[in-house]
Amino acid sequence: MQIILTNVLIDTISKKEASDSFGVLISNLPDPDYSMLAKGIKPSRQIEFYFLGFQKNQLSCLQKILPSIAGVSYFYTVEEAEASRNTGSENVFRIHIVKNQELEKISSLRWYDTIGMEQIYKDSCIYVEKHLTQSNTTISTFLHVLRRQDIRRLLNFDRVLSYLEALLNTPNEQLPYALSNNFYLLGLLSHPGFGIGSPTSDSMRAEIKRNHSLIWRISNLEQKERQNITSYASGHPDNSLIRLILKYYRTKDIALLKNMEIDTVERCLKNATTSNGKNQKKKLSTNRLNATATAAQLVFDNNLNQINDIVEKVKKAVDDRPDTDKGDNIDISINGSKLKIKVEPTTEILCQTISTDEYWGGVIHADVDNPKDAVDDLGKYELEAFDSSYINIRIREYLTRAQKYLTDSDAAVEISTSFEAFVNMRKNIIPYRKRLQDIPMLQIVSCYSAFESYLSAYEKLLTAIKTHFVTLWDEDSVGARDIVNTIISLDFLYILGDKSSHAIPTPLNPLYLWKYIKLAQEMLETGKLAEGQDCFLSEDDKAFILRKAEDIPDPLTLVLVPNSISVTSECLPIAGRIGCLPVYSTKPQIDEGNTGMEAVLQGIIRYMCLYPHSSMMLRIAFINPPSVEAVVEMLKRLDKDKEFSSFGAVGIDLSIYRTKDAPSNWVEIQDKSLNDGMLGKIRGRKSGRFNLSINNKKLSYDEIIKKLRLEQHLLVVFDPNEKEVDIARNNRQIHIHPLCIPKVYEYNRIQGSVRIRPANEGGIFADYASILEKLREQPSSFGHRSVFVNSPLKEDTYKRLLACTDWLMILDQNLKSWDISLRSASEKLFYKSYDYRSIGIYSKNSGKFVLGYNQIIADLGNFIPKTSGIKNVINAIREINDDGLLSIVSHSTNSIFDLKHGKGSLGLALAAIYYKQCNPSALLVGLDTQLAREWLSDREDGKLPDLIGLHFTSQATAPQVDIIEVKTYADYILDNNTISGHAVEQTLVLDGLLREIFGNSEKITTVSRKEILREQVFECLFHSELSSDEKYEQSQWLNRLFAGEYAFTLTKTIFHVDFERNDTTIDSYSGISNMLHESFNLIRLGGTDIQALLSNVYFADTDLTQTPAPLLDASEATTSAEDNALKQDTVKAAEILSMDSDSYGNKGTPAASPNVSDTHIPNPEITEKCIRLNLILKGYGIKANPVDEKLVQQAARFTRFKIELKPGETIKKLMDKSQDIARELEAFGEIFIDNIKGTRYVGMDVPFAGMNEPLMLIENLYRLDHSKGVLDILAGQAPDGEYKIIDLAKAIHMLIAGTTGSGKTIFLYSIIVSLIYKLGTQNLEFLIVDPKQTDFHFFDTLNNLRTGRVLTDVNEALAALEQLNSEEKEQRTQIIRAANSRDIESYNSKNPTKPMKRLIVVIDEYADLVQAAELQGKEVRKNFETHLCMLAQRVRNLGIHLVIATQQPRATIVTSSLKAVLPYRASFRLPSHVDSQTILDRAGAEDLLGKGDMLLMTDSDLIRMQSFFISEEQLIEFIESKHF
Repeated sequence: MQIILTNVLIDTISKKEASDSFGVLISNLPDPDYSMLAKGIKPSRQIEFYFLGFQKNQLSCLQKILPSIAGVSYFYTVEEAEASRNTGSENVFRIHIVKNQELEKISSLRWYDTIGMEQIYKDSCIYVEKHLTQSNTTISTFLHVLRRQDIRRLLNFDRVLSYLEALLNTPNEQLPYALSNNFYLLGLLSHPGFGIGSPTSDSMRAEIKRNHSLIWRISNLEQKERQNITSYASGHPDNSLIRLILKYYRTKDIALLKNMEIDTVERCLKNATTSNGKNQKKKLSTNRLNATATAAQLVFDNNLNQINDIVEKVKKAVDDRPDTDKGDNIDISINGSKLKIKVEPTTEILCQTISTDEYWGGVIHADVDNPKDAVDDLGKYELEAFDSSYINIRIREYLTRAQKYLTDSDAAVEISTSFEAFVNMRKNIIPYRKRLQDIPMLQIVSCYSAFESYLSAYEKLLTAIKTHFVTLWDEDSVGARDIVNTIISLDFLYILGDKSSHAIPTPLNPLYLWKYIKLAQEMLETGKLAEGQDCFLSEDDKAFILRKAEDIPDPLTLVLVPNSISVTSECLPIAGRIGCLPVYSTKPQIDEGNTGMEAVLQGIIRYMCLYPHSSMMLRIAFINPPSVEAVVEMLKRLDKDKEFSSFGAVGIDLSIYRTKDAPSNWVEIQDKSLNDGMLGKIRGRKSGRFNLSINNKKLSYDEIIKKLRLEQHLLVVFDPNEKEVDIARNNRQIHIHPLCIPKVYEYNRIQGSVRIRPANEGGIFADYASILEKLREQPSSFGHRSVFVNSPLKEDTYKRLLACTDWLMILDQNLKSWDISLRSASEKLFYKSYDYRSIGIYSKNSGKFVLGYNQIIADLGNFIPKTSGIKNVINAIREINDDGLLSIVSHSTNSIFDLKHGKGSLGLALAAIYYKQCNPSALLVGLDTQLAREWLSDREDGKLPDLIGLHFTSQATAPQVDIIEVKTYADYILDNNTISGHAVEQTLVLDGLLREIFGNSEKITTVSRKEILREQVFECLFHSELSSDEKYEQSQWLNRLFAGEYAFTLTKTIFHVDFERNDTTIDSYSGISNMLHESFNLIRLGGTDIQALLSNVYFADTDLTQTPAPLLDASEATTSAEDNALKQDTVKAAEILSMDSDSYGNKGTPAASPNVSDTHIPNPEITEKCIRLNLILKGYGIKANPVDEKLVQQAARFTRFKIELKPGETIKKLMDKSQDIARELEAFGEIFIDNIKGTRYVGMDVPFAGMNEPLMLIENLYRLDHSKGVLDILAGQAPDGEYKIIDLAKAIHMLIAGTTGSGKTIFLYSIIVSLIYKLGTQNLEFLIVDPKQTDFHFFDTLNNLRTGRVLTDVNEALAALEQLNSEEKEQRTQIIRAANSRDIESYNSKNPTKPMKRLIVVIDEYADLVQAAELQGKEVRKNFETHLCMLAQRVRNLGIHLVIATQQPRATIVTSSLKAVLPYRASFRLPSHVDSQTILDRAGAEDLLGKGDMLLMTDSDLIRMQSFFISEEQLIEFIESKHF
């Protein structure tokens, strides 16, 4: 191992030395042969070795073996290394070998060229490949695979070196066998078949990952799995492999792996852990699928080889079609399924013109309402392409120049390196670009590694931009903005006009491809996992992914039109799709996605079942359908439908309208549609049974309503909601996921309204959003731009649309926003959610359903309902069942209502009403809904409960989750105190799934299921009758529940609505057999209460708290064994968090008792924040111990969290993610991160909303009583609670800046008041300049004002300052010299009876003085500034101190000469980072909170603190109390 490592190091170091490098820093490597290393380097200069961070015994051994070589020296301390560096000698080459990265002062050496593990790992593989005397393609491929990043992350470097050493020492004839026989040296299972044939690098990587996954599994066997394996071993004593597995689990001895073959181990584990040695698999659906679902199906079937064949079939079918300039729908048969492909010529044009090796998108200047028109007629407009020349000039040449001038920063180098890596990765995928616009998922899976590398390169590029943007900006703000604008505009086509702007990503755009690449990654990594492994996908999970893959929404909802291509920068919201590509536009567009047309077809059939007479002439109107062709295609399928055909010859009167801009071909109908289906039947002849009217003119809704002369049976409206761009608060719990784009609900309790937006938090999109805000110079740590849904329809227009049709069908991506904003839930008959469009059916007429339920109730027994009671039933059905009232509609022409379903829906409604009356604040979620069907498993087994109830009793109490199964018959068996049967089994189905969803599982399907359930729960919340405050409060704890922050209580209830029983009973039972530990509630609702509910009687006197059932009171619930275990885990987690505290009390004094565990009082708010921070750190991969709430410190404006990073983790990673962490913590400003000196902790100071209580100066003046400085002033409170006192005598002078209202003037008050309190007026003088004349007149009564009053005239002030410089300065100098003293302190100690008074000069608005001097001439101003700087330089020992404040911190006012003589600088909030740079020489002040939030720069540190506040009344009272 040492030989390879040493030789590689010699080669690497020698190359660095030959390149005229000053030296290298080698860290995180195993020990080479140091003697061989020293002898092997043949330098042209002197060599100095520095061995840093070695233990004493290591150094002792080292010094014995290091050879004595002329020109080579050895050193062992950081101080020696720093001393050598400081000489700057170029005749010495320095080699630093670091063993301890946490070594003090090591950071000062990091500017040397670094040689780390990653580089040496790769070079070692290359070294072996070069030095093998004989090799072959397989061995070469494997050595390349070992260098891949995903494989490097899996393997231990020491083991890799041992393996390579063994390979190098193997005789040539045995090399093919050594490749796999030595796998145990890598810590992998033996794999005899590895390398046989001609395996590809991808297949080798997949096998290594499978092998490593098995190793991880047997290294971390859970208790249950160990017990199963042990039991299996006892029953199979001849199975030696099982014993080897258990021995390896205990010892981790890699030598054992030599006798453990991978396939045998896999079979053995499966037999040991799976009952009967079998897995019962459900057949996956093989219907008509799109390209994404087809790819998923093939991945799960482990049929990856077929994907390339399918891609070739598609290529031939699409590219060889007769009419390439026309769109088409092509079906390709695959394994009994149909792959459906929509061919879109517009996106094909994009591939061929602006998405090539030469072209990276471009700009078309055209005033078109729809971007498709501009692309289809590209020859008509001038295209400004982003070609190679454009990129070279605007990106490469700029970065080259930037590298020349940014010599103290690697910002330009890192951006340039990341960009070139991205360019190279893009070249690899260009050959596949055409299929990325029609079958992207299939193409990506077929060449996954290339696309994964491409996306990874783009992510690194965005990270580099985000990290180094400020550095570039500080040097060249215009250039920085321009280059970043240029980079993020690549692979977009912009269509810009005077009236509208549009953008379309090219098929190579990484933000477009993200969802496909990430989903491919998840499926490929988890699809092959064995049962029992983390993230294993069951057949239900796979079926779930197939359903979701049918139409994945676009995660990028907002695109910036950058200043680099447009005069005005604007954000374009997503407006639709063209083919697979999303479209972004300032104008609402007809969305060409066809999702939802099948739902329209089913809705038409449902309507005709309910109203059979409509078949005589069914009147249907469409508004904004995807295209006329899409409507005709739907009618063609409707004509072939069996249920539709049962109505006989149906007449249809169809009209189509639009309110939005549409492409010119929106109205076109394909020839084959004209010759087939309904249109084919009547083409060429007049028919009274089919009328088609197309209004291809943009109309308003009012105009359309006027044109609808007859009442329509069905009015179908597509995408009525529009998008608007606005600032969104960051949401800490939600992140984009490749299977779904979660919705974010922003509830406004003042207005009682909710805004809904798609999430754009997380990963690459968080970086994109952050860069977007920076480009617009409006960065914020608590908000970002996002796309909100806005319905242009007013409630009046909605009511009028409802009035002109029997059923109003709405299809929209954000239908929930429609429901909430227009309060349309009371008219909703039906709802179904899709990822791209949801459908809702609304009607003002529910009379027929009232009659239907009356009929059902009449058949059930002696019940007489009231109309109000029936309406309650109807409303309950609407809330908990997506099929709503349509659930009782028969699909048969023989009857209108289905009595069987009607009885079930009535029982469900009565149970829901009863539950809500007993739990008014609870949320009740129906599971017979489309959303529920998405997240639930085992649907096909028919074992599902009906309802989930969610409610809290208080913020400090665990939430209660009730699983409720409703029955209208006794589907259970009672035996003494036990209960069993089908109803019991249905309540148990969700137990594990809910624990998984509300826990912290990261399985791909769990994350998606959680977001779907979350959407359903929030819908229930916002449609509920709760007050605004209750909705707001519940939204808060729901967010925490879904974030996995609560150990919830789970109850299981069977609700039997018994129409044949009189009284109501509530009892509790235990399960049987393996369910003995489970508790079940049984509520039997009898006829008396059923009649009361149907009569709309409220159960005001019902008291169920005395019953044994835990349904109503979580605190009395009988928890299961799993519940108790969960609570115990929570207690253990709390115990783990305990640490020693060095926190301060509220006043900044140390806490009274050092034993915080004895005195700590839990704070729910702090606890919640700590839990949230732990989740965030884990989510960003930052390795840290859990944050201890006992160590959290509350300052006036900040909360300080103390984070203990785990060994190997660096503070740099934490700082790189600071903006993302601030966003997810909902910080109310920038967070500050730094090491806490003298501890092992990193401090994270987070400002939260509501932390704005002022620090009162008068109440804290006592802190100066025992201070020891000469001119002590109270400065403020630091984030750790410590109160800072500054000695102005040591600070000498101070510069203060801040905008109006930031706290600058109050801080000047604090300085004056502090000095008067500390010293009185006998020992100091003030010269106060107040050009504004309004802020300092309070001090006119001071008896120690040098001029007798506050100076308000600028010319007087200039004269007074000149007098100080020309007279006072000289007088004081002469007096001190005459006393043979060196400064004022020495003089006063010798003359205690006649001390020299210190003079404090306070200038409130320095800019006014500069401007007054300039009015007298440029020479006057120059002399003024020169004299002031000379005064500041000369009077430091004379007792004259300048405190200069300004609201205008421009470089022309605050010059570098002035800053040089004002070492202490305090900055309050400033308008921009440029102003901050002027005052503090760094950015940051632009993000301060105002009202006293400040950054204080001393001669050695930068401190953030909250300054003190004094009111006008307190100031006057203080001055008067001194009796001046």
